[in-house]
Amino acid sequence: MTILRYDSASLGFMKLFKSMTGVDAKDCFLLDDGTIVFVTEKGTTGLAVGREGRNLQRLRLSMKKEIKIMETAENPEALVASVIWPQRAVSITRESNIISIVFPNSRDRRVLLSNNKIKLKQLKFVMKRYFPEIEDILLPQ
Repeated sequence: MTILRYDSASLGFMKLFKSMTGVDAKDCFLLDDGTIVFVTEKGTTGLAVGREGRNLQRLRLSMKKEIKIMETAENPEALVASVIWPQRAVSITRESNIISIVFPNSRDRRVLLSNNKIKLKQLKFVMKRYFPEIEDILLPQ
């Protein structure tokens, strides 16, 4: 397990998240595009988003940044499913240190590959943060 370190900005974001949603954030970090990612306990993401996404919208308006909320996971496959949500994968398999994601159609696959593979790079960043032993992520056709 990796040791996570927080700066004062991240701690402030986590405190604001708790006060606006009523849910504890286990982790908080910024992605390259400025998106703030909050990680919650399993099963509490729906509470954090709120009815019809109201809590999420309030967070976006108050922080003036894009927000993503995801759940913790004990294994890399579950973390991948949490990060790529709302896209659904047919299968997520791990062979040694490589993850393979198979999508039901090419449209869902293109979401990860669009805009110079930004979402795929973000997925790899999150995987390195929690599971540094994962070397690569493949998207076979």
